[in-house]
Amino acid sequence: MRVLQIIDTLHPGGAERMAVQIANGLVGIVELSALCCTREEGFLKQQLHPEVVFLFANREGQVGFKGIFRINKFIKAHRITHIHAHSSSIYTSFLLAFIFPKLKIIWHDHYGNAQFLENRPIWKIKLATKKVDAIISVNPDLKNWAFKNELSKNLFYLPNFVEDRGSDTKEVSLPGIDGKRIVCLANLRLQKNHALLLKAWKELHYIFPEWNLLLVGKGFEDDYQEMIESLIHNNQLATSVHLLGARTDIDEILSSSDIAVLSSSSEGLPLALLEYGLAGLPVVVTDVGACKEVVQGLGKVVPAENVDALKLAVSELIETPELRATLGAAFQKHVRNTYGAQNYLNKLLDIYQRTND
Repeated sequence: MRVLQIIDTLHPGGAERMAVQIANGLVGIVELSALCCTREEGFLKQQLHPEVVFLFANREGQVGFKGIFRINKFIKAHRITHIHAHSSSIYTSFLLAFIFPKLKIIWHDHYGNAQFLENRPIWKIKLATKKVDAIISVNPDLKNWAFKNELSKNLFYLPNFVEDRGSDTKEVSLPGIDGKRIVCLANLRLQKNHALLLKAWKELHYIFPEWNLLLVGKGFEDDYQEMIESLIHNNQLATSVHLLGARTDIDEILSSSDIAVLSSSSEGLPLALLEYGLAGLPVVVTDVGACKEVVQGLGKVVPAENVDALKLAVSELIETPELRATLGAAFQKHVRNTYGAQNYLNKLLDIYQRTND
C-alpha cells in the first residue's frame, strides 16, 4: 500500500495532529507514507518523520484547480493507492476520485461539534462520500450519524491514539509557581468554551490565589478571541490567566503542569485529553463526545455548561495532592494501554485492507 494523508492545514488542531501521527506511524509499515497539506502549512510540518513524503498543494479558491493539478501530479509520481482524507479534505478527495477512479478513499470524520450534528451540511457530505470506500469516525455518535444518513456500507469507529514521545523533555519557562499550574490545551474556538472555564476560574483564583491557569492554543484574531481576552481583562484575571498561543513545546508545558482541564461544550474525541493522560496529569473534563469513555472514572467528568460542577472538581484536585497523584498515574496507565500507536495502526491497516476486498 502507498498511502497519502490529506489535510487542509498543518496548524495545531486535533485532526491535523492525527494526520501527522498517522503518516509518521505508517513509515516502515506500508510501502510509502505521504502527506498532502492542501491549503496552509503550519508548524506541525516540523513534526513529520523525515521519511514521510510531503506535498504542499497550495490550493486556493473554492475549487483550486492548480492545487488539484499538483496533487494529481503527486499521486501519479508516487503511485498512490489509498487516500486517507481528514475532515473537510473529503471535498478535495471527491474531485480526485474522478481523475483516479481506482483510488481507495477513506474519510476520517473528526467533527468536533458532535453534540450538534443536525447542523452539518448533510447534502454536501452525501455528495462527497459517494466516492468513499470507508468512513472512520472518532466517536460512536459520528458513526451512528453516518449510518443513519447511509453515507457508506463500511463504517468504523476508531478512537484517536497518542504518540508516546518518551520522557526526554526540556525545561521550559512558564508563568506561575511550580506545583501550582492548571493547563487547558485547546485552540480558541467557540466549542472549546473557554468562557465557562474563566467563569469558574474567577472564583477559584479568589480561593487559591497562588495557582495559575495556562491557556494553550491557537487564536484566530476573531470575535471569540476578543471575547476571551475581554473576560480576562474585565475580571482582573490577567495576573493568573495566561494566553500562551500555539506552541511547539506541548510536552514540556504538560510536564510542568499539575492539573489539566477541558471545558468544551462539544467534542469528537479530543487528542488533548489523550496527551493529558500520557503526561500523567489528573483531568477535569466536560461530559461531551467521547470524553467520559476515555476517562473511564480515572478523572473528573462534569456536565457541560455547569460552572459550579467544574469549579468543584478543580477545587477538589487543587486541595488534594494525593488524589492528583493517584488519578494522574492511573489515567496515564490507561491511556498507554488503550490508546497506544501500535494497536491503532493495526486496526487502521485492517480498514485499508478491507477497501481492497
